[in-house]
Amino acid sequence: MANPIGEAPKEAMNVAGWTAAAGGRLVLNAGAGLIHRVQPGYLPPEVVARQAILKRFERRLSVVSGIIDRDSSDDDLEVQAYMTADAMVDNGLVDEHGIVELRPVLPEDALRDPELSARRARAVELLQLAFEEDHNVMAVPSTHPIMPSRHTRSPIATADTWRAFAPELDGLAHQFRGDRDYSEGGLAMAALTGFGYERTMFGSGGVKLTGSPRVGNLLALQTVGERPEDNVLAWLGPRTAMAA
Repeated sequence: MANPIGEAPKEAMNVAGWTAAAGGRLVLNAGAGLIHRVQPGYLPPEVVARQAILKRFERRLSVVSGIIDRDSSDDDLEVQAYMTADAMVDNGLVDEHGIVELRPVLPEDALRDPELSARRARAVELLQLAFEEDHNVMAVPSTHPIMPSRHTRSPIATADTWRAFAPELDGLAHQFRGDRDYSEGGLAMAALTGFGYERTMFGSGGVKLTGSPRVGNLLALQTVGERPEDNVLAWLGPRTAMAA
């Protein structure tokens, strides 16, 4: 069955081709307008591809909030790392037969902050230990962050947040493309960030959230929709079961 999302109607494509041959910007815009009128639900191919990548990591992508913050001690960070590993395993986000990549998520200007750089490296190190010691889960460390924005307080649109995540998830999938054990649902990612930046990415009202942050510091990509704004994140606790 043909996918109506990724294909423009034949009549509209003919108009677009004719307008391109005419070489007039005004006429070309008219052709684009016809495409929109004929198929108002049309999604750009890049959006369709991005959502398809995210779909592969449905219930496999987690955002760990508050694990990269200046005001917590090393002892607190260690406790949080082990509780996070417990919560991810309890909720089925990772298992002992898969691999979880540990990736910080920070703004670009955080790279110039030596304290935050040390903090993200320590968070990755402790979470790797927690997965491997307590759960026999292979955790792949990466201290290079995903960077959805340049500055800590820069507003981030919903689409921009997912635009930053999708290629990193796609790159992870490509690393294990030839391995059946990991290419068929065995890959996961834990995105590590601070409370403030988590609110910057997901607190604008453009992201659908379920549950309450009072249960813990773990957000999971629960459902991927047709469009970025349809994606749903769920707050999970140590023993919070994800809805079917």
